[in-house]
Amino acid sequence: MSDSSSHGGQASAWPAALSAGSLSVLVGALLARPLRLGPVDDAFISLRYAHHWAQGQGLVFNPGERVEGYTNFAWVALEATAIRLGVSPEAAMWGLGWFSLFAVAASVATFLVREGRLGQGAVAVLTASLVALNPMILAWSTSGLETGFYASLIVMATLAAWSAQDRWGGAKAAGWLVAAFLTRPEALVLAPVLWFTILRRRERQVGMAFIAVFVAGASLYFSARGFYFDRWLPNTFYAKLDYGGFDLARRGAGYALGFLCVVPSLTLATLWGAWRWKRAPGWFVPVLAVAVTQLVVIVWEGGDHFPLYRFAVPVLPLLALSSVAAVSESRRHSLLALGLVAIALPTVGFARPWAGGEGEVARFSREVLLAQHWGDLGRHLALNAPGDATLATIAIGSLGFHSNLRLLDPHGIVDPVIAGLDQPLGRGYAGHEKFDVDDLLSRRPHYLLIFNLASPVRLPEAALPRLVWGRFNQALMAHPELAEQYRLEDLAVGDNWWSLHVRRDLLTPR
Repeated sequence: MSDSSSHGGQASAWPAALSAGSLSVLVGALLARPLRLGPVDDAFISLRYAHHWAQGQGLVFNPGERVEGYTNFAWVALEATAIRLGVSPEAAMWGLGWFSLFAVAASVATFLVREGRLGQGAVAVLTASLVALNPMILAWSTSGLETGFYASLIVMATLAAWSAQDRWGGAKAAGWLVAAFLTRPEALVLAPVLWFTILRRRERQVGMAFIAVFVAGASLYFSARGFYFDRWLPNTFYAKLDYGGFDLARRGAGYALGFLCVVPSLTLATLWGAWRWKRAPGWFVPVLAVAVTQLVVIVWEGGDHFPLYRFAVPVLPLLALSSVAAVSESRRHSLLALGLVAIALPTVGFARPWAGGEGEVARFSREVLLAQHWGDLGRHLALNAPGDATLATIAIGSLGFHSNLRLLDPHGIVDPVIAGLDQPLGRGYAGHEKFDVDDLLSRRPHYLLIFNLASPVRLPEAALPRLVWGRFNQALMAHPELAEQYRLEDLAVGDNWWSLHVRRDLLTPR
């Protein structure tokens, strides 16, 4: 295996990183509006936690209820810090999203330049920018979630582990990985991969420094969050993964395979590099190992329901780097690597070759529009519903953030009772499988949003049972106690109508 690391280029990596990051943000900003990109509903769950934390109410979704309904602590902390400094919550989410896009491009450019691939000029900058502007990374960086930020941290942790020269280098690699772990807990499984990467190339003391720093940082956070929430694992683990088995893994395998199929140039180049790995640069193996480990985690988690492969976004920069490594012995490897990354741009964003019909970017835009509509309804309820009202809905993000009402989550993301149910996972809609209709009705929420889509026309009540989406909503609509306890009311909010079930002893929010 050839080790062609060129650490002398470290000082010159900054200009390429800054150029790639700035170019990505500039072009991304030009593309965001015509592609109708923006925050999705789940981003507002984290933002609500951050807002309450910044206001001094603690890390809570509903005030007074300590439930860890997020898995992106570092992201929540960054949002809370910005809000505390006087930035509006949505501006904080927006700014951090664009910083994520910058970070992805900068991290890939840093890796390419420091390891002596594609030179230090325009080709490296353009390659890194094209990686960041892939529709998956661009969309999920602007989504208001931590996805792009986590991807950049994984790239930097891998680079730091590969290039670690001494104990300080091992500690720096651990620092990057701790930051990734605070951003997404699945980074924990990458620790053995990066530790082994260090041990293969350096003395044991360097690996010991890595382990010591990572264990100290991860343990401190793990203990603090366990003490605060009085639970060893995030509530989302119990809601989405607990009691999962073969069905969950099968769904996750299909998700991972679908991702690899929509970036065929990167997948095939990586497979080519794996077949002739002894002729590739030394960092090909650790980059590929991190990518494969991340894919295994996706399989175990059962995939995701959002378009544009949110869970696979951290794998994409690693696949791009492994593709560069795979063709590095080619006489014109710079242009070939650039071409591989460029080809990956349209294959994922604008078509679903195995199904036809609506493209992935169009599906993502629909998620953005849903979040906007739920936000409109939330603002209406904030002005017209009693301040102590409770609302039960599966759309807990934007609606919850803008209404500031107490929300009941039927699928248990912020509800430990529902999350703790012993129900099989893997056959339904990812993240929306556990529920208990009888339990929800026994809590007597003030309002139920069962048909959770805005309509430009008033919908007849008889049509709703055929239109409601999701197993929970369908079961709730068919429950005999629904008509006894609630009446259906139509709300006009802006240019849209909403069908809201209101408890019979309450007035309708006008």
